Amino acid sequence: MKKIIIAALCALALPACAVSADVLQYSAEFENGVYIISGKAENGDKNVSFEVIDGEYSFDELNPSNYRQISVWESQIDFTGGDVKFNVKIPLGNESKRYRIKMNGQDFSEASEIVFDNVNSDDFKNTVSQLKENLTSYESFNTFIKTDKNAFLLGCDKLFSGADEEAAMKIMYESVKTEDIKDRDDTIRIWAQSNLASLINDKTDINDYSEFMQTMGETVKKWYDNAASQNDAVEKFSVLLKMNTYGKAKDIDSAVKKALVLTTVKYPNGVSNIGGILKDFSDLTGVVKSGEIEKYTKIAGVDYTDFDKFLKDFNEIKINTSINTTTGGGGNNSGSYPVSSTVSASKNEDKINMSFIDLDTVPWAYEAISTLTDKGIVSGKSKERFAPDDMILREEFAKLCVLLSGTENNEYTNNFSDVAQGAWYEKYVNIAFGQKICSGIGSGVFGVGYNISRQDMAVMLYNLLKSNNAELNDGGEAFDDDEQISDYAKEAVYALAGAGIINGVGDNRFAPHGNATRAESAKVIFGAMKLLQRGELNDK
Repeated sequence: MKKIIIAALCALALPACAVSADVLQYSAEFENGVYIISGKAENGDKNVSFEVIDGEYSFDELNPSNYRQISVWESQIDFTGGDVKFNVKIPLGNESKRYRIKMNGQDFSEASEIVFDNVNSDDFKNTVSQLKENLTSYESFNTFIKTDKNAFLLGCDKLFSGADEEAAMKIMYESVKTEDIKDRDDTIRIWAQSNLASLINDKTDINDYSEFMQTMGETVKKWYDNAASQNDAVEKFSVLLKMNTYGKAKDIDSAVKKALVLTTVKYPNGVSNIGGILKDFSDLTGVVKSGEIEKYTKIAGVDYTDFDKFLKDFNEIKINTSINTTTGGGGNNSGSYPVSSTVSASKNEDKINMSFIDLDTVPWAYEAISTLTDKGIVSGKSKERFAPDDMILREEFAKLCVLLSGTENNEYTNNFSDVAQGAWYEKYVNIAFGQKICSGIGSGVFGVGYNISRQDMAVMLYNLLKSNNAELNDGGEAFDDDEQISDYAKEAVYALAGAGIINGVGDNRFAPHGNATRAESAKVIFGAMKLLQRGELNDK
């Protein structure tokens, strides 16, 4: 968490942000030549030092004899005695210059370091003005970039790893001739995209695109990070980008967004993410609002390589329009599913009280959520919000399994290094382990904080049902994406599918590596509960 403070120095102004652990809150701003970092630190942080030096040096080059000569600023704060507010003022002046900052502390395993640029806005504007006068030829442009501090001021003085400088510079030249440059973020983005385009044109293998995505805006970075959190998704993203060659930065910009859309469709990490990315990239998709969960479910997991084909298929998907979406009063259509205050779980059961108001996207899970809430197996994130489309964590699903099995009062010992003593999930994870419902992800680690995949959800539930001697039959016909289902999970997936407890995501696909939502987990737990109840009746 200590690195977050350092990252704040990369921008001229950042809003206050809440984070966890060592630094509770911080903000950073540049004012009258002084960089001001304000925040609040937790008890336990001690003797934290901030050091800033000229960016042409590195801290490894420093020694006691020359340190004072090149040091721009140094300070130390003693964070002791509980939560401590701090206000650090770093005098930098208004000179356009690169700086290097290091933050260290008594309890740090290693120092955090970052290079950041302080560029005077007038210097940048003057450079851009001169740049436009040197676009008559590539030779003139190239000479200008390499003169004085022009490359630094434009943010194109650092070559990305593996890129060819000449190739990247030619793409940048073609790009700046037509793009509107408003600020330095634009030239940094164009340079990064030019580097990426040169690498892709050269068919270079890229395993991690994070360095490029960080310059392309928060929205692009968010969806790339979502893809990078899943197995095989970055490879899919890379394959899509390499299907073309690129002559301008704006071409790679569009290609990245389209590749992220198709990658998210293939590996959604929750079907609601499909709606989210379509809305975020509405300039390409034409989708201005999200919420059509039924359509996202039908398209999730499909392996597209043609963006236009995907859009055509998505727009042609027919959904059930028989659900009344009007709320009354003037006849306005709000798109919400009418939820009554009570619902009948079955013909022979009493009505169940329900207060959640956010189940409009999951009418298919309403009975399950209602029944399980009444029985105390599931709960909302607040009195009125169930958050059905949020992902469910491995430890959260383990708790559902334990509550369904009625073993929450069993004795247990902690078997996992990442399960904190006294944490709310400690007993549920370890009881589930003791009941052979679940295992970890290897090396004595359970995987606390990880979203649970659909196939791992099936495995946990299958183990629970087996331990209760439930009758489970083979699932019959294989899913079309059977080869993507891990060998350890196939028996569970097909047994639960055969029992009608778990379904695919449409078009006979299971999407095993997609992450399960809270609504999906309630639905399968409810199905398992009904199967166990039928078994009890048969025993009698």
